[in-house]
Amino acid sequence: MFFFRIIGGMKIAIISDIHISASLPWTQKVWEAFLSRVEAEAIPLVVIGGDLFESIDDAHELRGWFSRTLEKTKISRVLWVAGNHDLTNPSTGTQLYELSDMHFGEKVEVCLVPDLYVEEDVEILAYPFPLARTEEEGERFSPSRLLAHFPPPEKRRIAVVHAGLASWIPQMSEEAEVVPKAFAKMFQCERVFMGHIHQRKEEGVYRTIGSARVWRKGEEGDHGYLVYDTEGHTERFEVLPEGRVFQEKEVFVFYDQVEERGTQEFASHTWLHLDLYGVVQSDTQKEAIKERFRKKYATLAELTFDEEGLFLSSTLANHPIWQVFLTKWQKRYEMSPEEEKPIWLLAREMFVKEFLKQGGKKG
Repeated sequence: MFFFRIIGGMKIAIISDIHISASLPWTQKVWEAFLSRVEAEAIPLVVIGGDLFESIDDAHELRGWFSRTLEKTKISRVLWVAGNHDLTNPSTGTQLYELSDMHFGEKVEVCLVPDLYVEEDVEILAYPFPLARTEEEGERFSPSRLLAHFPPPEKRRIAVVHAGLASWIPQMSEEAEVVPKAFAKMFQCERVFMGHIHQRKEEGVYRTIGSARVWRKGEEGDHGYLVYDTEGHTERFEVLPEGRVFQEKEVFVFYDQVEERGTQEFASHTWLHLDLYGVVQSDTQKEAIKERFRKKYATLAELTFDEEGLFLSSTLANHPIWQVFLTKWQKRYEMSPEEEKPIWLLAREMFVKEFLKQGGKKG
């Protein structure tokens, strides 16, 4: 059943893909920091574009905490457009709860089916993740089937959806084309704000909100939320440092020597991922190197390692090419003047990297 509600506010805070997890307390701080900023700006309405929680289990466990965070604020209303993570446990496939059976406080309305919300200056079409599909009903919440439920807009209309748009964003085949390219035109929406896709992108009237926090390796750039001004029909992006930033760098390792390339200083809210490659003498030496980095970057939000390119010298020792190179390299390096030694160090690094890449590690 589809119906209308009256809600208020000239500015709307739109946030998506926070993926709050009970096992990751820092993700809860992202939500609390967001609320603090929204309240400081006296924004009365928050719209969540889906994946508020990491899973249905997290939603169930944290529902009391979530309600309390809102009760402390002057925010009058939260419209939560359900995402796939809110409705399921994607990592396990188990399903012990239903989002429709949970209560998240008097300020929260969970949108489980497409609905239209009417505010003084704007209409908000909310389109949650279409989870269930059957052969009989086709795609659940099919846009073409919804047209009869929603009258033409009487004022400016925007949409907040949690779904994919594969034809719009290249190489996004994992996201089913639930929302067609003509969605905005079909429903006469002047702007469509989309969750589910963690990068911020724009094309025409479509905007992806982006993930409010780093969820997985590779999500580079700032994370945050949008503030939409209904009066001027404009939006601005607000950074949430608590959501962290992701940065990655390569580190060449040669026994107990390490050589970093690029940036050495990072903001405290950085998730730094180090790609280690090269050679170590033992697992003990490998762990000692990692510990050096843990101490060096102790103030960062998170530090992770990729060790696939890091090999034990015993694996390489009997390879004839390896033996010849190291013998000649050591001799040339020791004979070189100081100003030329950096060149030889770089040559060693290039050899080791190419040697491992070409399978020399198999000896």
